Amino acid sequence: MPTPRPNKNAVTPSRKDTKTFNFLCPLASNRIPFRPTNSARPPFYNDPLITFSFCSSRKKKQDDDLQSLRKEVVALQIMKANYEQMVKHHQQSQPGQVSNQISEEVKLQVFEAMCESLFQSFDASVSVTNFTELSGCIFSWLEEHCKPQTLKQITGSILSQLKHN
Repeated sequence: MPTPRPNKNAVTPSRKDTKTFNFLCPLASNRIPFRPTNSARPPFYNDPLITFSFCSSRKKKQDDDLQSLRKEVVALQIMKANYEQMVKHHQQSQPGQVSNQISEEVKLQVFEAMCESLFQSFDASVSVTNFTELSGCIFSWLEEHCKPQTLKQITGSILSQLKHN
């Protein structure tokens, strides 16, 4: 059986073509390592449709990601503008309240007292014998002790205690 002769009309890529391909599709050239074969062409040039398909799908994914990020930026800008309007409206509606702001020290004292109160009720209500019992106790504790009315009562009593001290 005679050995096949190389096709004289076949286009052999130059080094410039290979560099251009590696620049345009770096992942394709990284995934398909260059192994010398009998032909002078790298293996990823053997099927240009696969290469083109890979590059076009990669570009489409990048375009989709870019579009998604642009939408997220717009959404965040809208949220920022809304929050700024809320702050501005609140400051305009209560001009005398600026001087009555609570100090950071008082806020910390209220937070510490709330945490202590919630921990005491948690410690008294929750059993940690096994995971099933723990999760059941936590859910019932949350339902009982973390209602908005309960938290408001705790905060009110803490503030009244701080006011009398």
